Amino acid sequence: MSLDAPDAATAKRGSVKAVLLMPNFANPLGSLVPDENKARLVELCERRGVAVIEDDVYGETFFGTTRPLPVKAWDKNGSVLYCSSFTKTLAPGLRIGWVAPGRHMEKLVMVKRTTTGFTPYAPQLAVAQYIQSGGYDRHLRRLRLVVVERARRISERALDTFPSECRITQPTGG
Repeated sequence: MSLDAPDAATAKRGSVKAVLLMPNFANPLGSLVPDENKARLVELCERRGVAVIEDDVYGETFFGTTRPLPVKAWDKNGSVLYCSSFTKTLAPGLRIGWVAPGRHMEKLVMVKRTTTGFTPYAPQLAVAQYIQSGGYDRHLRRLRLVVVERARRISERALDTFPSECRITQPTGG
């Protein structure tokens, strides 16, 4: 992510209200924003009074041994709304997610209540029990192995199929 665009767009105070991004393994490229850029973005947005909405649905699908930090890790003033869900890692149909809204909690609660109401209790309880039992962590470890293998096979297939001039990236998650 180039920080020139948000820097230029937010130069006039009040011109931009929020920046929405997927810093960890955004689909389809699986790109990862470097920690230095995450920190600079938070600092820039805090200085300019701009909220950051971080969608981290792919953060748990890292290929290595360490999960990348979310942008929220650099948030000192509650300006980052950190969002994620179980849609990409557990079951697309669950439609259960979460948000750590920082200083935007009151407004977020109002919007949730006036737009979608409440998420059904039973699926939330089932996911909570799955997490507490350790099942979700075991599932994530297996899922990461599957995703790494699929990415390897797709890369091999692309190299075998596409002309030799084509280049492919090697994502580290997603």
